[in-house]
Amino acid sequence: ADEMNPQELTKTLWGLAGMKFEEKDEVMVDKAVTAASQECLKHLPFFSVWDLPRIAVSHVKLGIWNTNLMDAIARRLSPDLQNLEYWSLADLAWCWKQPISPWSKSGGLALKQGAESNNDDILESFLSMVEGQLKKTQKKSGKTTNSAGR
Repeated sequence: ADEMNPQELTKTLWGLAGMKFEEKDEVMVDKAVTAASQECLKHLPFFSVWDLPRIAVSHVKLGIWNTNLMDAIARRLSPDLQNLEYWSLADLAWCWKQPISPWSKSGGLALKQGAESNNDDILESFLSMVEGQLKKTQKKSGKTTNSAGR
């Protein structure tokens, strides 16, 4: 993972998230995802804002909430939410509403269900900001689906 560029890391995580694994493979997959997550964190400024929602979805689909990575994604995307496409916003809303997310039952406010996040203002309102931008984008585009169609 340390020799992969941001697009390769994104595609690898996306591919892993779409696969079905047997129990015996879980340790290997966990190691691969951990290594890829560490590289994502190290090189987050070099990732496109369109790759980051995919990385978030990949982790959630794999049943992993990497607090450091998800917090970093939220901080990085917060200033650019208005530039994201509808499905990227829907993906983010879907991720942050899943039971694995420490924010899922908070209505957009921080809920520390065992999360070790340093909850600053961006993180406390990230889900609310995503949902607000999603609604604006829905109105502009005429889309009517709620969150992601996962």
